[in-house]
Amino acid sequence: MVIAMAGSLPEGDPEAARLPFVLALLSLTALAFAVVGAVVLIRRPDNQIGWLLIAAGPTIILTFGGFVAAGIKTVSPGWDPARDDWPGWIGSVAFYPMFLVFAQIVIRFPDGRLPSPRWRWVTRVFVTAMIAVTLVSAVTPGSLGDDLGANPLGLEIDLLERLAPAIYALGSAAVISAMALGVIAMVARFRRAR
Repeated sequence: MVIAMAGSLPEGDPEAARLPFVLALLSLTALAFAVVGAVVLIRRPDNQIGWLLIAAGPTIILTFGGFVAAGIKTVSPGWDPARDDWPGWIGSVAFYPMFLVFAQIVIRFPDGRLPSPRWRWVTRVFVTAMIAVTLVSAVTPGSLGDDLGANPLGLEIDLLERLAPAIYALGSAAVISAMALGVIAMVARFRRAR
């Protein structure tokens, strides 16, 4: 994945010279998450935090690597925003799943379980919202974001274009809510442990 992102940039571009460093840093971050996740799974095979940490690595690389590569491509000579923004698409599509993984880590920390059975509905609502916003971001036509090109898979569907802002708002609210609930879950666990 990292090599494909680096290879999608034009050769000789001075902005592209920074990409290998950024992608190496992202790769080390992803590797650190994967190693910690593997250690957790070796020590506690029933702890879901291990699997979530392993999943965090690829989502970090895809999200930030995609956005960095897309950002560098936008300042590259000969860049055509109408046809040439696959790295930006990768970053956009991986953005919400990355938050899904991190919110689940926070909510399930430290033992990999939900704080109580009542938290199942929270997780289900959050996962559903993340799936919806990820699918919509994958096919919504238009710009992928500020200073990014057009969505290469954008579908010109009137209903999709009308519903997209509401679904993005739902996704943003779900991310903020899940992170806040994760903090609440950790505080509640800490208080119970005392």
